[in-house]
Amino acid sequence: HLLAMVAVGIVAATMARGYAVVQRGDGAVVRDPEEVTAGERLLVRLAGGRLDVEALPPCPPGGGPEPAGT
Repeated sequence: HLLAMVAVGIVAATMARGYAVVQRGDGAVVRDPEEVTAGERLLVRLAGGRLDVEALPPCPPGGGPEPAGT
């Protein structure tokens, strides 16, 4: 029980530094972009709450989508 509480505290402290936890619909944590298919619904947990998102097609290695308005 104590170990679980410590683990939750560590995750919360990590998210407070700007990291997020991404989960699939079944609750599994996403560790690699190749685990996700385009259009898949994901849950992104942040220090301040959560986002329900939809995955886009993969970006090329080292790349990313262009910022809006560019």
